[in-house]
Amino acid sequence: MDYNDFILSNAGKFPSEDLPILRQHMAAAPKEAQYPVMTAAYKEPVLAFVLSFFLGTIGIDRFYVGDIGLGVGKLCATIFTFGIVGGVWWFVDLFLIMKAAKRKNFESAMRILSYAGAGSTQAAAPQPDDDSKDKDDDSSDFDDF
Repeated sequence: MDYNDFILSNAGKFPSEDLPILRQHMAAAPKEAQYPVMTAAYKEPVLAFVLSFFLGTIGIDRFYVGDIGLGVGKLCATIFTFGIVGGVWWFVDLFLIMKAAKRKNFESAMRILSYAGAGSTQAAAPQPDDDSKDKDDDSSDFDDF
């Protein structure tokens, strides 16, 4: 599977406006950096919506997406206001949670790509020659001790 197939089959998991950016970064990355991005587990935006619909007032949707702080805040808002603020937040999140899941997926893909790309460029970097030592020098490496 190449990166174009990956992007086509997973286009619904990423924001549509960021797909060209993802495609550009994947095209510029070496194959070794593309595989971790293509094999990573991404959040399902539809599942995030379903969780938000049924369990959104207690923050389960935000926990699923990875927004732990917002999940705790939503749970506390529901508990401490007897569901009033949590209910309003739940209603607003019904419209925002799918976009949040897609945004987290994109950030995750870019993070993985940058880590994998950095690792592959370091491995491909030429190693300096060890000719800096004078071969006629009889001193050993243990003289400093």
